[in-house]
Amino acid sequence: MVSENIETASVEISRNSPRDIRMRDLYLTVDDQEEHVLLFGDSLDIPLKAGDHTIRVSNRVYSRKLDFRVEESESAKFVVGNIPSKGLFSIFMIMSGTVPYKVWIERR
Repeated sequence: MVSENIETASVEISRNSPRDIRMRDLYLTVDDQEEHVLLFGDSLDIPLKAGDHTIRVSNRVYSRKLDFRVEESESAKFVVGNIPSKGLFSIFMIMSGTVPYKVWIERR
């Protein structure tokens, strides 16, 4: 039987998508643990206990949160990034000289 204090799973987060606009740092936390900074091209592997978890990603302007479950001996894989925004609000941002983008997170 596995002790509850031993990490038996992991989460791998990468910032390497061609969709990423490669601007602004991303700040990432899993389950309110320590904050990590991800630049474009970075990846991170965090040991976890099997069960339910939450990943939060922010660029200090926009943020995303995603709940996920990881089973024993599983490695959950995610890709994060800053991607272009779409819609009418983006047009106003461009006209004001601001780059319209949002935080994106996807499980692979």
